[in-house]
Amino acid sequence: MAAMEVKTVPKSPRKFKEMTIEETLTACRAVEEGVLRVEERSFRIIKSDILQPKAIPYMIRLELAKENDTYYNQSGVDTADILPNIKRHNLWENEDYKNAMAEMKKKSDAFFDQFPGDPIAAQLKEGRDKRIKVRDTARV
Repeated sequence: MAAMEVKTVPKSPRKFKEMTIEETLTACRAVEEGVLRVEERSFRIIKSDILQPKAIPYMIRLELAKENDTYYNQSGVDTADILPNIKRHNLWENEDYKNAMAEMKKKSDAFFDQFPGDPIAAQLKEGRDKRIKVRDTARV
């Protein structure tokens, strides 16, 4: 039998949805609030010992995907459209953006501070800090 030839058609890059500064800031806040819910759910699931440790990163990714899907269903905004709009409006230099992200970090810190010395809380907080560093240095 001859080998089957597979033709692939290159996809054209998807054009992101252009949003106003306010829409972008609202989306950023909503996504960060979703991340806070994921952190809290992840902590509770991990503490319940119903997952093996190697499954935890997958569970966190799944929870984030569920939050992103929920946000899309509620708002019609794809989370993939947010970062290009942050760059388009140069929100990394915007005080409202900086204040919103600092507020979300404070809320996250307040949650984790309830569990001083807890290794799981410390590990999730460390993962959060890495995510924030990537978020704040990503330049599309």
